[in-house]
Amino acid sequence: MATSTRFDPNDRVAVARNLAAMVHLDRGQRYDDSPYTTHLADVVDVLLEFDFIDKDLLAAAWLHDAVEDTGLTLETVAYFCGDKVAALVSAVTDAEGANRAERKAKTYQKIKANPNAVPLKLADRIANMRYSVKSGNLRQQKMYKKEAPEF
Repeated sequence: MATSTRFDPNDRVAVARNLAAMVHLDRGQRYDDSPYTTHLADVVDVLLEFDFIDKDLLAAAWLHDAVEDTGLTLETVAYFCGDKVAALVSAVTDAEGANRAERKAKTYQKIKANPNAVPLKLADRIANMRYSVKSGNLRQQKMYKKEAPEF
């Protein structure tokens, strides 16, 4: 019997990956010269590097930027990937604020309220820092260094 390569709609990590690819592509988002999913895969890889294998956390890693960057709703995330994934995505989605510092301060409070979101946000920051070093983006490196005490 041949092995099936069909999509499993019950695999929330695969559903999240496909949903993220669709919504970021629909918005034409890029990560420098790469598809935006490059960054999302980097975040997933950081989680796996540190032995985080929880399926909800990995699914949330694929979707962690989708709500704030694409207009995907948390209700849609919950519908396709479950309430735990939606709660993780919600925790790391930037809150409203007058500037970056205010948005981040409010977001960090949401992350503190959901400790399961801490490794997700850390993986995102590690992936971003690694990329900024690799690409020589000194402006981004300085920004993250400045934010480190609050982070």
